[in-house]
Amino acid sequence: MAWKFFNIGKANEEITRLENEVAKRDETIKSLEAEKKSLAENDNDVAKAAADIQGQLDQANTNIKALEKERDQLKVDLDKANASTDGKAAKKALEITGAQGQPPISTGAPGTPGGSDAIEKQLDAITDPTERTIFYRKHKAEIRAAAVKRHQAGN
Repeated sequence: MAWKFFNIGKANEEITRLENEVAKRDETIKSLEAEKKSLAENDNDVAKAAADIQGQLDQANTNIKALEKERDQLKVDLDKANASTDGKAAKKALEITGAQGQPPISTGAPGTPGGSDAIEKQLDAITDPTERTIFYRKHKAEIRAAAVKRHQAGN
């Protein structure tokens, strides 16, 4: 095939247009390479920030665990203090009622069984038949209610 150059002016214009297009694409490539480099730097920054945040999270979790241990210890100390206070209050109440000449009453203070079957356990603990009868008559409704609860629970 032979080269035909009928219109050199049009060919020169086409060459110029193509050269301009190549120059624009070269600029676009340079711009994209610069953006790629910027994105790589951003990735590094994000990775560093993620590592810092993970470190902070680990430190926060460690602090939380330490605080949970401290809270649990404080709960134990509070329970001990409450038990001690309840015992002292019950003893003081007995002293006051005794000083007034009143017979001691069952208050459910520490040392007495708790729960719905506590009254039955108290009755079972009494060995003297006379005291047992007096206790039963005094707490008849509570004893029956506990027996009904026990029966309903299937015991």
